[in-house]
Amino acid sequence: MKRSPFRRRRKTRDFTCIDDIVRANLICMKKGSGVYNIGSGHSVAINELVSKIIEISESESEIVYTDSVIGDAEHTLSSYEKAWKEIGWKPEISIDKGLERYAEWILSSQL
Repeated sequence: MKRSPFRRRRKTRDFTCIDDIVRANLICMKKGSGVYNIGSGHSVAINELVSKIIEISESESEIVYTDSVIGDAEHTLSSYEKAWKEIGWKPEISIDKGLERYAEWILSSQL
């Protein structure tokens, strides 16, 4: 199967594990009173993420690069400083751990 991140291998994103996002929302419902950036605080290159997914899943997928979508951000990175100071939230699950958990979930969900 072919995968298509982007032709520009420099693009980065701030990926956040869904468990961390859910935890942030639950904390906000109890003691939040503002707008908070909820992110990992780390940028990961799209190309690096795709390589990790292929490695974890033991896939034989070929990476195929395509043109970027017009208007797509080159880089994203959020600061969770305000969330940490005001509601005590910070991310706990690394990108590697999140991907491992997701792969385990996929494998256990297959019939």
